[in-house]
Amino acid sequence: MCAQEYLVRGQVRDDRSREALPDVRVEVVEPSGTSGSVRAVWSGTDGRFTLKTVRDSLIISLVCAGYVAREITVSVRDQGITDLGILYMRPEITWDDEAEVVLLSREQLDAPADAALSSPLLHARQDVFLNRASFDFSAGFFRLRGMDNREVSLRFNGVPLNAVYDGRPAWSSLGGLTDIARNRVSSAGRNYNPAGFGRTLGLTDIRAYPPHLRKGMRLTASSSNRSYRYRLMATYVSHPGKAGLSYMVSAGWRYGASGYVRGTPYHSHAVYACMNWTPNAQHAFRLGGVYANTRRGLSTALTPEVAGLMGTRYNPGWGLSGGVIRNARQRLESEPLIFFNHEFRARGTRWETAIGYQVQNQTRTRLSYFDAANPDPVYYRNLPSFYYNSPIGANYSNSNLARKAFVSNPQINWDAVYAANRNPEHQGRARYAVTGDFRQGGRLYIGSRGTFRISRNLRAGAGLEYSDANLDFGRRLVDLLGAEYHVDSDPFSGTGNDLLGPEQKTEGMTAGYSYSLRARSIRGFAQFHAAVGRWEAWGGIQGGTTRYHREGLYQNGRYPQSSLGRGDNLDFKSLSVRAGAGYRFSGRHGMHGVFGLSHRPPFLSEAYVDPRENNRPFPSEATGKILGGALTYWMRYPRIKGRVTAYYSRFSDQRSARSYYAETAHGSAFFREITTGLAALHRGVETGLEYQLGPAVTATFASALGTFTYSGRPRLRMYYFPDPREPTNLPGAGVWDAGNARLDGLQISGGPTVAGSLGVRYRDPGYWWLDVRANYLGRQYESLALLRYVPDFRRDPEGVAAPLSEDDPVIQRIWEQRPLPGYYLLNISLGKSWLFEGHYIGAFVGVNNAFDTRHLTGGYQQGRLATYADYLEDRQSGHPSFGSRYWYGYGRTYYLNVTWSF
Repeated sequence: MCAQEYLVRGQVRDDRSREALPDVRVEVVEPSGTSGSVRAVWSGTDGRFTLKTVRDSLIISLVCAGYVAREITVSVRDQGITDLGILYMRPEITWDDEAEVVLLSREQLDAPADAALSSPLLHARQDVFLNRASFDFSAGFFRLRGMDNREVSLRFNGVPLNAVYDGRPAWSSLGGLTDIARNRVSSAGRNYNPAGFGRTLGLTDIRAYPPHLRKGMRLTASSSNRSYRYRLMATYVSHPGKAGLSYMVSAGWRYGASGYVRGTPYHSHAVYACMNWTPNAQHAFRLGGVYANTRRGLSTALTPEVAGLMGTRYNPGWGLSGGVIRNARQRLESEPLIFFNHEFRARGTRWETAIGYQVQNQTRTRLSYFDAANPDPVYYRNLPSFYYNSPIGANYSNSNLARKAFVSNPQINWDAVYAANRNPEHQGRARYAVTGDFRQGGRLYIGSRGTFRISRNLRAGAGLEYSDANLDFGRRLVDLLGAEYHVDSDPFSGTGNDLLGPEQKTEGMTAGYSYSLRARSIRGFAQFHAAVGRWEAWGGIQGGTTRYHREGLYQNGRYPQSSLGRGDNLDFKSLSVRAGAGYRFSGRHGMHGVFGLSHRPPFLSEAYVDPRENNRPFPSEATGKILGGALTYWMRYPRIKGRVTAYYSRFSDQRSARSYYAETAHGSAFFREITTGLAALHRGVETGLEYQLGPAVTATFASALGTFTYSGRPRLRMYYFPDPREPTNLPGAGVWDAGNARLDGLQISGGPTVAGSLGVRYRDPGYWWLDVRANYLGRQYESLALLRYVPDFRRDPEGVAAPLSEDDPVIQRIWEQRPLPGYYLLNISLGKSWLFEGHYIGAFVGVNNAFDTRHLTGGYQQGRLATYADYLEDRQSGHPSFGSRYWYGYGRTYYLNVTWSF
């Protein structure tokens, strides 16, 4: 005999704006120990839903991104349809909601490429662990599962924001306009996402459409001592007109004469506009664009010697020029985006098309010098350690003088720089200049994807996307600092950089190098999601092709045959598959597992050995592979909810490229280090729990325990220009095969591998709240100098003694890895909100690192000394000249925010 089937229907609306809420997941929560199917539906564009059930008494849950989840007990009628009427969901008005203002507007520090963050921010709201990882662990450069942010796919209105050049999400494209980022479709890891296929850490599609955001005006004012001092933002979303037209406008401004690190000025302004036309219930058209312009001063990593002399907030990159702070190292970004969207909805079908064009314009400036003394205050010859490590013995007198000179003049002397350039003996030739390495161009994107409800239990999706990017690279003479011209030649070899152009370059011209890269790709994917009874399963496949080519715009004297003109095409194929399955023991307990394998092409930054110099491609055609999966157990009760996830990922055939000056057993040169065959293992466990201690008090716990290690021995090749003026034993062909680096088992610099957070949150019925969170971050390692792990590092540079073996105690001591010191951080947030006569006012203040703990957030080994003998000699005095450099975290900081919505 079949059980009777009942219908439960209702409509979900925003508690504040009274607007209908689409895409709310409405799910039956079964009491523990009962049987029967678990059914879930999603609300439509009008917020309405209809749920089928065989139970006459049940609990349903309402879940929507950006809103507090609700559970409702329902007693169904014996016959007919049970109409629940209008169900209101309350927006998440917490300090966490506003903390996005801080993180979306906080630009990355000027860290090495491998220190890039992997922020789980954009899909953090409904997950306890991701919430803590976003708003607490991120202060310590925590990287989700040890991976950098290239593994996160970020879209804005369907258009990718991951840079073509290096794959990293371009957060600065949004310019801190967090009002437009409140509605999004997110998935973590390899889970199913109707918005697309995503990458290893998931996909987030920010949907800044007027119908999806709260109507009316919202004004925000903020103050902080982190990246900037002041922030203003205004957003207006119109109500739909009679013709189905609506629009929204958002603008923001951020300013600071200096951030927490001294000498880091900040100035940014941004604007977003979108027009939406909904002629009927099936079609919607959107047209809009976003423009953000950001200029900020950069800081740098410090050696313990420098930090001990000047403190952890010291920044050597600035000085006073005309009584005003001037930072030589600035980052300028302007990446306007225009887009057009079409959305089609019919019964069981949703098809979206996105067309976007983004202009890219990024510049990083620095103070360059030519046949002159290095103006960097922390240049190793300016520091006391240079005299401690004198080849003829420690010179304590000069070391003391150097210390006094550095402490009394720790910043760039701009007056001396101008005086050197105006010296009549130089006849107008620049000895110093502010130069800017730029990347500019544009990318066209066309993508179309759809989801189809084949049956009540089966959904499918497919999509196709095309991308075409043209990027120009070069170095611009930003400021000649009083000089008349610059001689465009290489300072190391004396060869010309632009043989077909003028030797003398003036301000505003390109000098040093100039080339363009083009990247075209086409990809398609298909996926499905099925739910039958207590089981659900999903899977997908994505494939495509990518083509790169380089065109040199300069003919330089070092590579006259291969620097100018178009090089050969580089073609790559990609293929990714993923699958997952889940089982619900009841509506309160469940497990699901995911698995994925991907072969993807290298990013554009990894396609050529040194595109500044020539067309030479990478010495490996292998595409990177990522194999891995995760297993999650979750539970959800009225008073406790949480999850535990174990994950495993194996990266293989990865590649990297770095440039630096090194002194090897064969000679010294400025090298381009090319590494192929990099492999790594990422394993760990994530835990997040939330327990309701009382009606107004909630305790939270989150932890991450991981191990991120190298696997195997990658191959190092060192490329350089053989200078005939310098005696050396390096191969004359300009390539030194340094062999395989002994990295297997060593720890990767992937952020803290141990992290924990314990918090207590109080929410008063009078609409004020207090959050206190104690956090621990530890077992973090510095990035390795790979030349220290190749066979020639163990060679005596004088050639007297035989090379040391890998098992020699001296080598083992050098290779021994010690984690950076762990540290504790206490974060406190206090907020209050008022709602009266249709106006909402919210205010909160957040204090991070309340005890002003001084801590390291990362670091890297300097690779200059590439023989064990030189390395040990540099450390004999206890004051190494080329010791590791470290990034220091913020001390006590605050963030004050006031919002007025009406």
